[in-house]
Amino acid sequence: MNLFTNAAQAMKEKGGILEVRLKSVFIREDEIDPAKELKPGRYLQLTVADTGCGIPKELTARIFEPFFTTKGRGEGTGMGLSTVYGIIRDMEGAVSVYSEPGRGTAFHVMLPEYWGGPSTREAQADFLSLTGQGRILVVDDEEAIVDWTRQVLSKLGYDVVAVTDSREALERIKQIPHEIDLVLTDMAMPRMNGLDLSRQIKAIRPDLPIILCTGFSGGLTEDMIKNSGILEILMKPVIVGELAQAVGNVLGRKI
Repeated sequence: MNLFTNAAQAMKEKGGILEVRLKSVFIREDEIDPAKELKPGRYLQLTVADTGCGIPKELTARIFEPFFTTKGRGEGTGMGLSTVYGIIRDMEGAVSVYSEPGRGTAFHVMLPEYWGGPSTREAQADFLSLTGQGRILVVDDEEAIVDWTRQVLSKLGYDVVAVTDSREALERIKQIPHEIDLVLTDMAMPRMNGLDLSRQIKAIRPDLPIILCTGFSGGLTEDMIKNSGILEILMKPVIVGELAQAVGNVLGRKI
């Protein structure tokens, strides 16, 4: 999701083409790049390419660093690509980037290919078993994530109010404090982060349950979470089943 969001933002001014390719590849022992730390075997190669503004060569080596961003002030947290890098490494994969200023950028993701798991029909049945009721306020500064979350929760039967600004979320709570059953908020947002938003919401309505979504939990302590009134934490990227389970649990419905 972060790769798609970055591509869209890179083409925001002039438009362009977003290309997504997925193919299965086999890497032999003699084809291994030591820098990527991949093992021989079969991988899924995902390419996300755009025809946007591109990234200067001197910056491409730093784009996966935490808090590093090429965006303007207030447009990003610098955690998106760092989160992508961490997730892919945890899955024993690799990610690389090629970019030319003025022509575009391509990210290449390599993930070990895996065969197994439940069938599509079984997965759909599991998903539908997690339906519920209630009005949920979704807060995330990335519009693509907000749209995805809204679609998932709506399919599960929830009424969703979605905003991309934490300050707007707080205003909604002030306007209709008793019409929201749950708040689902991102952690790293400009102007007001998820913890600060949670504290201010609790000051208005102490009994309102809150779920925090984050791609980087290293700086969060138990006291910080407790003092903010957060009931559950979801790690990004959020999986559909985990989202449905957490929402159902927090709203007090047995799953």
